[in-house]
Amino acid sequence: MQRYYGLFILLGLVAGLVCSPAFCAAPLVGEVVDPVVIVPDGMAASPYDKDVTAGDLFPEFPEAVSSLSFSSGAQTPPPIVSFNGLESDGAVPPDTIGDTGPNQYVQAVNSWFGTMVAVFDKRGNTLKQFSLSDLWTNGSDCGDYGYGDPVVLYDQLADRWMLSQFAIPNWTDDGEPAPPFPLCIAVSQTSDPVGGYYVYCFESDDLFPDYPKYAVWPDAYYLSTNDVDPASEKDEKEKASAEADEEGHYYVGVWAFDREKMLAGEPATWQKFTVERNFMLPCDLDGSMAPPDGSPNYFYTIMDDNLWPESGFPGDDRLEIWEFRADFENPDTASFAHTLDLETEPFNYFYSLNAVPQRGTFQRLDLIGEWPMWRLVYRNFGTHEVLLGNFTVDADQREKAYLGQAGIHWFELRKSGDADWSIYQEATHAPADRLHRWMGSIAMDGQGNIALGYSVSGATHYPSIRYAVRKADDPAGTLRREASLWEGRASQTGINRWGDYSAMTIDPADDTTFWYTNEYMAGVTLPLLNSWRTRVGTFQVQRNTQNVVPGGQIEIDADDVPGLNDFSTLPLVYITKPGFVYGTTSLQFVAVLDDETDFPASNIQCRLGAIVPAGEWNLYIRLSRDEAPYPLGYSLSVE
Repeated sequence: MQRYYGLFILLGLVAGLVCSPAFCAAPLVGEVVDPVVIVPDGMAASPYDKDVTAGDLFPEFPEAVSSLSFSSGAQTPPPIVSFNGLESDGAVPPDTIGDTGPNQYVQAVNSWFGTMVAVFDKRGNTLKQFSLSDLWTNGSDCGDYGYGDPVVLYDQLADRWMLSQFAIPNWTDDGEPAPPFPLCIAVSQTSDPVGGYYVYCFESDDLFPDYPKYAVWPDAYYLSTNDVDPASEKDEKEKASAEADEEGHYYVGVWAFDREKMLAGEPATWQKFTVERNFMLPCDLDGSMAPPDGSPNYFYTIMDDNLWPESGFPGDDRLEIWEFRADFENPDTASFAHTLDLETEPFNYFYSLNAVPQRGTFQRLDLIGEWPMWRLVYRNFGTHEVLLGNFTVDADQREKAYLGQAGIHWFELRKSGDADWSIYQEATHAPADRLHRWMGSIAMDGQGNIALGYSVSGATHYPSIRYAVRKADDPAGTLRREASLWEGRASQTGINRWGDYSAMTIDPADDTTFWYTNEYMAGVTLPLLNSWRTRVGTFQVQRNTQNVVPGGQIEIDADDVPGLNDFSTLPLVYITKPGFVYGTTSLQFVAVLDDETDFPASNIQCRLGAIVPAGEWNLYIRLSRDEAPYPLGYSLSVE
């Protein structure tokens, strides 16, 4: 939750249904909610500079070997495209999130008026910008009292978009949220995120659903929340050190929303269980292959053997796997069950609220170090299924967290057939440079390559955005040397609340391009508060490659170039060395063969310049001389 009501507050006395630790017998069922059909208002140009580049030049960083796991020795590839996204209007933290569809990228952040949404084309041009609350024009609480904590998901199975935030229509005299507690979900009517939406306002009188995290699954949109009873909250001074309610309990809500009804714009409802545990995440489907028929949605959480035995949950450091089986026809048969414990390498939570140092200030940052980080990724490869996740740890295993180094523990689970999930690989990413890495987000492409994005900061370094990758055939438990998406230019002062999540997603158009969005500091523009900005960037771990000799012919699939069929003349095609800025002396022009080709066309045939040096080249296309070039999903190997 943004601004006044800290996301680090996990806790609350449970006023509604609470399940036993092992099994929940019956769900809490919500009222049926009618949708409203909404089309967002007209175009709104972005006020933010885009400075779109095709492979920005970034500073080289010294090779750093992890203190707990090791680098494979290879370098993570540089960004292909990088552009500024939404920026601060004073709300803190931004909770930067986004997802990509076949033709657009949709980003959302917190604002003073709830959630701000921007839709970009894949070259970074703004197509539309709007307040999410404006979709609810029927006088509902979601329209009048939208409050943020945004989620953006592209539903690849349906080719649709899901946008969400919560709302707070009522406050107590003590300044705490009061019921009802609305969860606001908008589902696009088509594949176009700037078109119409079915909007829902689901309300609960149970507990305040803080920090909502949704996931796409065939039978439902699943959700996890930190369930808080506002009446049990302490004053601000006590909140800073509170990690449980007055009886030492932690609760998490798990929900299922009727996806089939919502995609059709029909009245829909929800089911919910509440369990005593650390915060959980549902698994979010990536790729075009659905899970096996009848598969539950898998939730997971992380249990630290330092904290949880004192709260009545003994055991070693572990991942807990839970299974949610929703049933909207017969709600009494829905279930949520704890099915598996997976013992991990030892780890310690890094839950100091003032943990991360920054350059040029004594202000430290909160890193949300006790919760799983967005997302828990699910993929089905046919031969096996994958769950992929990450969370922040104290890489030095210090007794006092503020003395340690924050690193990111990541893991890949696998299962085949009816076998249980098992840990296929895991590691802690903490290069030995004394910089802190946190707020990770992880994803996997269709070839099994992994990308992990995160914030990085230290006493001599401004908060910045970096990422590291693992090629599928690299040694297990290793990431390559990190690359920079964008280097920060200032530190945040006046408040410890940094972002609560970032977003690494995979492009469904090619299943190889990673999209990552996170925040950085651009400078001081408001009293006491720095002006955060956001960045969006793309990269690929492993590209499709065309082999060609100088003077040889290249064929480009028109489907690889969004918007190509909107043009009636042949575009310009370029190549440039990986990592170099478009427009430098390394740029080479590829002559177009046939100027008479009519569009739309199934492909573009080009001839490579006869004097192009041998080596690896990135391929770009430019639809007009006024636009930056668009990177294609493959490279050239010039012999």
